[in-house]
Amino acid sequence: AKPEQPEEQPEEIKMSIYEAIPFEDRLKVKLEQESYKSLTERDSKRKRGTQMHKVFEYIISHADVERAVAKTIREGIILESEKESLIEMINAKISAPHISDWFSSENEIKTEPTILSSYTYRPDRIVITPSNSVIVVDYKFGDTKEKHYEKQVLEYMNVIKKMGYSDVRGKIWYAMLD
Repeated sequence: AKPEQPEEQPEEIKMSIYEAIPFEDRLKVKLEQESYKSLTERDSKRKRGTQMHKVFEYIISHADVERAVAKTIREGIILESEKESLIEMINAKISAPHISDWFSSENEIKTEPTILSSYTYRPDRIVITPSNSVIVVDYKFGDTKEKHYEKQVLEYMNVIKKMGYSDVRGKIWYAMLD
């Protein structure tokens, strides 16, 4: 066997000055265009939805709200300046009579669980009551209701029924519209 030859390295050239031509005067982007605004607004709403999903992933019961917000701040997901208003908003939302039971410490709660079947499913929240009924909750943080979300929740419900639960209900929670 031949001895390996060291790979030839290109000669290193050090530059003390690197000149570039400023592009600001030659390139203009029209940020005022409606298509750009709607794109950035959509991205901003999507980002906010992702942030809120992360906060809610850490909330098992009502008592967890402050801890969940603090954790997402430490992770760099939420800004410190949003802390108080976010805690207040979440507490108000999850205290609503038709939502409150989903955050009751009397229930067994699974947040963002991975369910393996013929596909991989990951519902936002599964609530198992003391009577063994199951509520699958899918959070939506946007400002529009869409029909295809129902299909997603039905799929979650069917896979949970296959796991042996007979009383399975599904809920889509449009948190920002509630």
